[in-house]
Amino acid sequence: MLPSELNASNGELLKEVVLRHPADWSLPPEFTQWLDDSTPFFNTLVDRVVPGYPTENADEHQARLGYRDRLMVTGELFHSWLVEDPEGKSTGLPLERAELSVKRFADVGPYRELKVCILNGVHTAIGVAALAASLQSVREMVEDDVFGPLSRNMLSEEVLPYRDAPDEEKHAYANQVLVRFANPAIRHYLYDISLNSIAKLSVRALPSLLAFYENRGHPPPVLCFALAALIAFYTAGYSGDRANESPPRASSAGLKKIASQGLPSSRSASPLPS
Repeated sequence: MLPSELNASNGELLKEVVLRHPADWSLPPEFTQWLDDSTPFFNTLVDRVVPGYPTENADEHQARLGYRDRLMVTGELFHSWLVEDPEGKSTGLPLERAELSVKRFADVGPYRELKVCILNGVHTAIGVAALAASLQSVREMVEDDVFGPLSRNMLSEEVLPYRDAPDEEKHAYANQVLVRFANPAIRHYLYDISLNSIAKLSVRALPSLLAFYENRGHPPPVLCFALAALIAFYTAGYSGDRANESPPRASSAGLKKIASQGLPSSRSASPLPS
């Protein structure tokens, strides 16, 4: 079993859930033992931006296909699937023959931390502020003259220095992520990313904020700005209908001004090393 949810130890979690059902259904203990012994559950990490149903050009796609597909989704060409498999048990699945970018590691934990803090961290930390400042998509965010540099500064100054990975590897991944964010074929709505932001922030941005504080002795300015923007966003009462409602202005109209004037680093963000 190879789950694809973005949960820590997702294979172990899936196994725990699956093994509850035999008892719930009063199946014999032998079945539970067989299931436990014969079905490996692998922790995995999926890295791919999939915004979902292509609302804006669904008719165009369906005309080309010749039928209506209400389950159609948009996804970037880039994809990566890491499988935690120290014993090589998953090699019987010919995933590579299906042209999937699959890599196997003894432990996917460090790669998950890197992906969550970099890709998902920028989404959650900067995305809500950018949405409150009237931007709509991730591409608009990274190409904006304020929020683009702010995103790069957050990565170079407040996230990457405190991630336990080789410098070349983590800087290369961060640069790759920023290029992917600017993909003109993908319209990833900031409102969609903003859903459940409180829970997301605790996993995606809070570890970086705490690591910076522990190492530098003072709060990280960009991540703290992101936290303040999140509070302003929620207290303004934005219900979030991305098609029919604009973000509130009462408490967040000045966010872009604060980002550009109140944070010196946002005006000339340090470039990420190649």
